[in-house]
Amino acid sequence: MKRLLAILTLVAAPAIGHAADIYQFLGTLTIQGLIKSGDFDKVRDTLDAKTFQVFVRSPGGNALEARRIGDLLASRDLPVVVRGYCESACATDIFLVARRRVINDGGFVAFHGGDVAIGLEIAQLARDYAAAHPDDTEFARGTQTWKAHADALEAAVSGGWLADYADMTRRVGALTTPVIESVTYDRAANSLHLGPQRRAVCDWWVPRKAFLAEIGVDVRWKGDDASLEDIARKMRVAPDRIYQGSILQVDPAAPAAAGCRGGSEPMAIAPPPKDL
Repeated sequence: MKRLLAILTLVAAPAIGHAADIYQFLGTLTIQGLIKSGDFDKVRDTLDAKTFQVFVRSPGGNALEARRIGDLLASRDLPVVVRGYCESACATDIFLVARRRVINDGGFVAFHGGDVAIGLEIAQLARDYAAAHPDDTEFARGTQTWKAHADALEAAVSGGWLADYADMTRRVGALTTPVIESVTYDRAANSLHLGPQRRAVCDWWVPRKAFLAEIGVDVRWKGDDASLEDIARKMRVAPDRIYQGSILQVDPAAPAAAGCRGGSEPMAIAPPPKDL
C-alpha cells in the first residue's frame, strides 16, 4: 500500500491558542496567537514604510496562511524576532523563511512534520490517478486545492525558500509524523481518509541554540538552553515527546533512534483546507 507521512501542520494542526493579535507600534509589527485564515490580509494591511521588524509569539495554525505571511515578510527583508515561542507553522513558514532571524532571551522555536511530505505524496497520487482515469473530472475537482498546494511545494523544494532546508525538513517529518499505510478520497465528504497508521516517534523538535546559530539565527541570550521541562510546560506536552538533539543525526529510515518515548496518536481523518 502507498505509504504516506501525515503532516500535522496542514492537516490537523495541534496548535492551541486564541486567534492572532496583529498590530504595529513604533515600527514593530507584532503577530501574537493562533494564525488563521485572513491573517495574511491583516499583516499586509498593517505593514507600512515605518515597519522595521516583526515580533512573533505563536503556536502556529494555518500553514498556508503562515506561508503567505512568511513570503511577504521575507520580500520586505524584515527581521523576525521570536519573543517567547514560535511553533509549528510559525517556525516553518514564518521564522525559517525570514531573511534575518532572531530569538530573544528565553525564547524557542518548535518544529514538527511540516506539510511538505504529504503535499508531494498527494501530488503524485493525483498524477497517478489522473493517468489511469482521465475522464474522472470529479476527483480532479475534489483534489485541486491539495494539488495546487503540492505544486507550490515542489517549486519550493526544487529552488524556492525550502531548498536550503529540504534535508532538515525531511528528517523532521520522519521523526514527528505518523506513518500512513493508505489514503482514500471520500467524494461525498470531499475529504481525505487516512488508513492504518503507526504513531510518530516524537511530537516535536526543539533545536538547541548551538544548532540555531549554525543556520544563521541570531540567538540573543547568554547561558544554557532552556530546560526541556520548561519548554514542555510552555508547550503543554510531555517532556519525553520532545527531541532536542541535532536533527542531522536523525536517520529518516530509522527515526526511533532519536530516543523519544512516543509521539502523537494517529489521526482518523484529514479534510482538505476549506478556507483558501
